[in-house]
Amino acid sequence: MTGEIPQDRGVKQGCPLSPLLFNLAIEGLLRGIQVSPSRGYSLSEELEVKALAYADDLAIAASSEEDINAMLVRLEEFSSWAKLRFNVAKCASLSTTYRSGKRVVLPTSFRLGGEVIPAMGWEDRYKHLGVLLGPNPEACLDKLAEEFRVNTEKLFKSALADWMKLEAFKEFVVPKLDYVLRSTLAHKKWGKNLDTFVRKTVKQSLGLPGRTCDAIFYVPVAQGGLGLRSIVDEIGNMMITHAVKMLTSPDPLVRGVAQHSLECTIRKRFGATEGHEDQWRFLAGQLKSATESRRGMSARFGVG
Repeated sequence: MTGEIPQDRGVKQGCPLSPLLFNLAIEGLLRGIQVSPSRGYSLSEELEVKALAYADDLAIAASSEEDINAMLVRLEEFSSWAKLRFNVAKCASLSTTYRSGKRVVLPTSFRLGGEVIPAMGWEDRYKHLGVLLGPNPEACLDKLAEEFRVNTEKLFKSALADWMKLEAFKEFVVPKLDYVLRSTLAHKKWGKNLDTFVRKTVKQSLGLPGRTCDAIFYVPVAQGGLGLRSIVDEIGNMMITHAVKMLTSPDPLVRGVAQHSLECTIRKRFGATEGHEDQWRFLAGQLKSATESRRGMSARFGVG
């Protein structure tokens, strides 16, 4: 037996009690930020976000440089009291505004514990909870598509048997993409390009002719197909699933943000609405604007 190993700071790795102890410690910081006089990021007249946390990943948000600096001072005070240390090299800051309807990145730098927090530029990306985030969504999608293509090519060029390649692609490569799509607003053109790439790669790997019908890739294996999933369809499914989860979330903040966004979208497209009935009609595709109704009448009666 070895001698006793003192546990002077931190929590024990793998101990079931460790997450609870950490949550108890960090909860004081989150509540302190929430009740501070600093203004957070306003999502609506009634909704304001100051801090988001998951495990040891913490994000703070504010509407001005002064408010962010005030929150960082509070973070420093708390970390000094709790004997916590932030790894500033792994942190990032992002300051944006809108000018002439376009998002602009501001060259603003912040400090934490005397160290400068790396500031993100327009093309920069930061991985938060496994998802690439940044001011330019297209740059994040391009990086995600690049990683997906590299992993797919490596897999189908490997020495595995053909059926093993297909199974590994379904079990490991696609689920990794699914996770990211839950938090990324990907457009269908982006998914269509990846679908085309996957079909081309699979055809080359399996020795299928270029004129092979695309439908066979998505037919279930039990029915003689390859059983792949269309990325375009997955994007649509994720969008619907994510919207429903947010609108029915038990968290009042998440539910409120989703509700407010839905109301703004309907009001922008259709003007005044009649409450929840119009919202559900909109989600079901049954609510049409006056312009769309006129177009339908013109088409129906052959009016130019």
